[in-house]
Amino acid sequence: MNKAPHYLFITPVLGMASFLCQQVVAQTSPPSSISEVTDVVVVTGTMSNKLLEHSPVPISVIDSQDISEKAATKLTHVLSSVPGLQLSKQHGQQGQTVMMQGMQSKHVLVLIDGVPVSQSGNNINLERLMLSNIDRVEIVPGASSALYGSSAMGGVINLITKTGEKDYQTYQMTVAQAEENTQQLPTESVFSAGLGSQFLSGYSDTSLNFTSYSGNDLDPETWSEEVAEGYRWALNQSFKFDQAQIKFDWTGGRLNRNFTEEKAGREFDQIKYENSDEIDLSAKYQASSGGIYLIQQGFDYYETLQDFPTTSGNDFTRVAQSTNSRASGTWSNEFGMRTLTYGTVAYGEFLSQEKTDTGVVETEVPDRRRSGVELFIQDDWFVRNELEIISGMRSEWNSKYGWHISPKISARWDVEESVYIRTSIGSGYRSPNLKEQYYLFDHSHLGYIIIGNEELEPEESINIQSDIGGQFSNFTHELNWTLGVFQQDVTNLIDIFEESVDNEGLETYTYDNIGQALIRGANVDLSLNSYVGDHKLNLSWGYTYLDAKDVETDLRLERRSEHQNKLNARLSLSTGFKPVLGLQLNQQTDQLTDREEGTKAEGFTTLDFNSQCSLNQNFKFNFNILNITDVVKNPIIDDDVRPIQGRTWKVGITFNN
Repeated sequence: MNKAPHYLFITPVLGMASFLCQQVVAQTSPPSSISEVTDVVVVTGTMSNKLLEHSPVPISVIDSQDISEKAATKLTHVLSSVPGLQLSKQHGQQGQTVMMQGMQSKHVLVLIDGVPVSQSGNNINLERLMLSNIDRVEIVPGASSALYGSSAMGGVINLITKTGEKDYQTYQMTVAQAEENTQQLPTESVFSAGLGSQFLSGYSDTSLNFTSYSGNDLDPETWSEEVAEGYRWALNQSFKFDQAQIKFDWTGGRLNRNFTEEKAGREFDQIKYENSDEIDLSAKYQASSGGIYLIQQGFDYYETLQDFPTTSGNDFTRVAQSTNSRASGTWSNEFGMRTLTYGTVAYGEFLSQEKTDTGVVETEVPDRRRSGVELFIQDDWFVRNELEIISGMRSEWNSKYGWHISPKISARWDVEESVYIRTSIGSGYRSPNLKEQYYLFDHSHLGYIIIGNEELEPEESINIQSDIGGQFSNFTHELNWTLGVFQQDVTNLIDIFEESVDNEGLETYTYDNIGQALIRGANVDLSLNSYVGDHKLNLSWGYTYLDAKDVETDLRLERRSEHQNKLNARLSLSTGFKPVLGLQLNQQTDQLTDREEGTKAEGFTTLDFNSQCSLNQNFKFNFNILNITDVVKNPIIDDDVRPIQGRTWKVGITFNN
């Protein structure tokens, strides 16, 4: 496909955006000094309110301003800028997963208001998590099993929803078009709406997000497509009554994609349909004594259908269903300079799977169940004003693996007013989930299948991380810096290994334990906030070095970049339409894709541009160019990890009242 140079597209649009943003309508001065900016309060690191600048554990925050200025509608849109995080395409599904400090997505616990997301499976599909009702996102790296239990070996991502009980309306429409697919318009369109109002004696909060995909085909000469077409939605409804809250969340999708399957030397064209529904119901009660009680019920339905275009009806159907039940109670008490947080959790999980092939129904996974009980306690103690020590432990009983205890201790020492040292050592623990033990991931259209392994052992780790950081500030400038190191010594790390290849070239993989894996690294983070006259400039740079290997074979672990650089710049102007201009650069080096063969995926660099203008008190206009460098995956290389979509143009408008 012949393309014009990218500057021919950028120049006229930027010119128009610049003209609009320079028209004078009103002027709102920023705070007169850095000290007047409201301090950010975080909750995820300790399950209690802490000022971000005083947090005893490392934590990153994506606030509502970041979400708004990027016109972000999905969690993946904002996580790409966070140092130490690596987003990867989810195999077999349309979406992305996250890796944190070299730990896979299955080791990263995703929460919404402190409640685990009910998606079942090994890896949470981040593309299904919408931001229409999210106020901020908090990211805590490192083992957090002592506070959050299994699945938090690598860290925690907590989405905090918008609070308040004022009547409001908000609507957002964004449209994106990738240059790699000019025959179908647009590549992606998103409509979001939010409505808050008084309801009986309480408050009702509703949000809706609907995303439509036109599909993406990197090689129009072939039948197969790289990205499916169809739509996804997310509906969130909550009711608040005094100290009680009831929530209903429904996320679903209907997608289809063409692919070619090769058997016995012949190619067969097929169509894959993907239907998914995730429903979550929860009820929360906060007692006047401070206790928080939660009941949650999740249901996950995932159906895939495969058709030969030359036949009638569905040739092959697979249905997987899972449910997750959870009840918890959390309490907190203060004793002078100490805060004691403790609680209990009880859960149950269910999984079944069956397929229908040319009218014959076969049960692939009979009803499988597991349950567990957890108890945890944490002591947050200010030994002195400049020294805080947090110690805690979690005791977990699993119906298959029995009891396990995960302790952790962290400390923060404010060496002086502008310099601090933080360190922590903790135990991570994760028992294999039902899908790893029993599920059949049939990706035969991609040339492979993955089968579960009932003999898997739980993963355990010892996590150590330390950092030193500080802040230099005056009347108009603020510089924050952090230097950190981390190490995860993992026993029985669960990974996927090739088991066999049949006569038709279909590869069979299974889960197994690696005896011992060592993941270690270092990070540097710098951020500068500065007022230039009445305008504000934000600059940040994050670098992460990662060394991850199988100790027994001394081979590097797969799909982990050794070096990452992330640079962000944002200029907020207070005059005219109060425009905001931003650039985001992401760079990652080569990563190993096959330990045995020693093959690597090529590293790449992407550059994004985003801008926003306030047209008036209620309307905001966004214009973004994603992947300006036009880095694109090679469609004939399966292990190419570069982006599927090349340079993409995105416009959007938001109404708030």
